[in-house]
Amino acid sequence: MNNATHFDFTFPIFIALALTAFLYFRRKMDPRLKRRRLVQWIILSSVIFAGCMVWPIKDWKFAAMLVPTVALIAFLNFRILRVCDSCSSIQRGTMFDAFKKERYCTGCGKKLNL
Repeated sequence: MNNATHFDFTFPIFIALALTAFLYFRRKMDPRLKRRRLVQWIILSSVIFAGCMVWPIKDWKFAAMLVPTVALIAFLNFRILRVCDSCSSIQRGTMFDAFKKERYCTGCGKKLNL
């Protein structure tokens, strides 16, 4: 598959993933359900991303480097994203403080369970 068709294949998939996540996680729902769905979404989107990168190229050396990289990014997403127990908003830290968790919700001001 050449680069133009690879881009034509993966770009709509990534746009659909981003739009679906934006619309789904913007809704108000039970915080426990949102936390569980967020973990499932991170895993699913990581697998889809790695599959879209490896499948058309079929270079297994590239896959051997890509899979740990995607796993690291998924791990950092688990560390950065928090769901508030009272208002169910998603708190996003930055990559620079991935190991320093947010203390208070920016939506309602309540203390987050770490």
